[in-house]
Amino acid sequence: MNVGQHNSTAVRLAYGSIGLFLTALHNIFIIYYVDLFITVYNIDQTSFWIGETLFLIWNSLNDPLFGWISDKNSLSSSGSTRCGSGISEGTSPDIVLKRVRTLRIYGPLFAISFMLLWIRWTWPGLQFILCLCLYDGFLTVLDLNFNALLADLAVSVNARSATILRREYMKMNKFLLQTVETPDRNTGESINNEIPRKQTVGVRLFLSQVFVNKNFLSFSIMNLLQVLHCHFNSNFFPLFLHYLLGDYVSSITASILLGISFVTPHFSNVYCLALCRRYGVYSVVQSLFYLKLIAGMIMFTFGSHWPRLLCLFIVSNRIFTEGICKLLNLAISDLIDEDYVLFNRKQPISALMFAVTAFIAKPGQTIAPLMGSWMIESVTGKSLFKTGLGGINVSNKKEVKNLDFRQGCFNVLVGVSIGCAIAQIVTWSFYELRDKKLKDVKEARRKIELGEEQSTFYSTEDSTVGKISLYM
Repeated sequence: MNVGQHNSTAVRLAYGSIGLFLTALHNIFIIYYVDLFITVYNIDQTSFWIGETLFLIWNSLNDPLFGWISDKNSLSSSGSTRCGSGISEGTSPDIVLKRVRTLRIYGPLFAISFMLLWIRWTWPGLQFILCLCLYDGFLTVLDLNFNALLADLAVSVNARSATILRREYMKMNKFLLQTVETPDRNTGESINNEIPRKQTVGVRLFLSQVFVNKNFLSFSIMNLLQVLHCHFNSNFFPLFLHYLLGDYVSSITASILLGISFVTPHFSNVYCLALCRRYGVYSVVQSLFYLKLIAGMIMFTFGSHWPRLLCLFIVSNRIFTEGICKLLNLAISDLIDEDYVLFNRKQPISALMFAVTAFIAKPGQTIAPLMGSWMIESVTGKSLFKTGLGGINVSNKKEVKNLDFRQGCFNVLVGVSIGCAIAQIVTWSFYELRDKKLKDVKEARRKIELGEEQSTFYSTEDSTVGKISLYM
């Protein structure tokens, strides 16, 4: 095996290709599935709410379930981590190869579940539930293993940023690497010596370890709000274009705006990743929250009667939310490093950590369309669900409201944006894994994996985890 192969251009191209395909299909799905079932398949409101409720349960449970299945050996096994002339079972390269095989197996099944959405093959209520659950189940398996590769293949912020950058630059001409080699010692990310890291951890102990970490809790709450806002913008993007800008832009222009909202986050992410390398993930994400808040306040001040400004806000609002989502994997990878160092893991539990963060954040995917449809009906008095005659329902209890439907949609759009931005700024301010503390964690992990003696402590004076020493 060639040393340092995991940082080669081929591996980054392969990683970027997978990200490209997943992102393309998922963006199409989340933008159109609500609109498709409401306006084309004419699903009734009761079936829609029942389907979303069942989806909420499944969507929340499958992440920790699949993550635990993927990484349980790294928690409950004891022994030593070994790399060098031979690769033993459970070492880092084996974990990477296991994730690669999983991506190959479940990729085609994910594509089939995506295709089932576009053909009406049964009663809309039943199809809605089956399509959501099948699609999300296969997406979860792919997402967990794909995101875990980021933490498994690289430790430093620069290496992780370079891997993500390759994904953003991708053309659709590569797929998955055949083999993944042992990390290069020269990068400071190798595992050359035998290092005893004995640990026996059950589900209850693991959860107690994770949920007392203030950094994890701060990130998880912020991430829940981000997922909710991201899916709210995506689910109702066609509706906002139609009702807020339908009188000012043509259908062709609307399609162009939709395309811009797809592509621009990838270009902006290239710049944001460069900023992350220079200023850190925390500072960049916090700045984006403030920009989102300022944009919402400006739009609220001017009102809904400035079509050009409104057009810019609708598109930029989705670009902001999508762009922030693409940076958060770097923060999760940092949390994986912290967990590995703090709790003396046998291996970094990458997939399981991504699963637990998703367990908390995924309900936002279901809450977004339910909250959006409820808020629009509450503010405007009109339901998005069609009657048997194809018209829009008007709730009798809401007839007293005088707000125009267009103005009501505007109030919901801007209000959700401002509210999420304020809540995220507050919760993200409690995240302390940055600057010197983050550097200490990175250095501790490198020393652990290099087998060097380490007498220092990773100080968590301000964290509820407390001081935990590293016994080498």
